Amino acid sequence: MLDAGSMRWAGLGPLLMLLTGLAAAGAEPVALTDLDGHVQYPLQTGTNKATVLIFILADCPVANSYAPEINRLVADYTPRHLQFFLVHVDDELSREAALKHAADFSYKCPVLIDRQQELVRQTAVTITPEVAVLGPDGKRLYRGRIDNQQAALGKRRPRPTTRDLRDALEAILAGQPVKHPETKAVGCYIPVPAVPKK
Repeated sequence: MLDAGSMRWAGLGPLLMLLTGLAAAGAEPVALTDLDGHVQYPLQTGTNKATVLIFILADCPVANSYAPEINRLVADYTPRHLQFFLVHVDDELSREAALKHAADFSYKCPVLIDRQQELVRQTAVTITPEVAVLGPDGKRLYRGRIDNQQAALGKRRPRPTTRDLRDALEAILAGQPVKHPETKAVGCYIPVPAVPKK
């Protein structure tokens, strides 16, 4: 939950509107600070048509292999009023390591570290890379793989034969239902957060 300082920072009126909208959508408000120091509300679409959350692990080779396509997606769809967040799910990942990872792979969208796995729980993702797309009402419109290039662990096609995320985004932008709202992601399982020592 947001503390009083965050409420004053964001402005009471807009924040109350945000909380009301999220409560109606059945989602708890989540505020995370990105690697540039900006507070982000990744479950809020704002004036955008949808929010795309891409979950990754810095040491997952499958997730890293999708960096070029992730960058193409961000470049292609951000101008079309979709917002993207890259979400690290390793609770032990340092900010410095995340910054290096973002620089190594030239990521252009905001990068978050979901240390408490709040976004993981609310979107029900289990794999990296896996994507959750949320509509303005907080409803999950798509969850699954970016495409089918990774056929199985250790088995990668020369090129994808289906581009599931792009198909989902095109349907959303056209105001149409997503034909396949769930697909099976292939990659690295999201680790359970370490239990804090007492």
